[in-house]
Amino acid sequence: MPTLSLRRILIFMLIVLALAKLDWIMALIAAICRGIYDSFEPLRNCSAEWKYAVMCFFLFFIYVNIIVFLRRRR
Repeated sequence: MPTLSLRRILIFMLIVLALAKLDWIMALIAAICRGIYDSFEPLRNCSAEWKYAVMCFFLFFIYVNIIVFLRRRR
């Protein structure tokens, strides 16, 4: 019989806890998305070129942060 590690037990407990609090987690995600949406509100009055440029910069910024985060984990 394989031994149970503390890490596996903690991961299982976190999954059960996350499933039990799924409504709270979804409300948190919705609040974060609403905040991001509201932060781009001034762009609604801009031209399509400015919207495209800002969104490209924003997505590039997110991409760079993810790459930096993944490289630091090594």
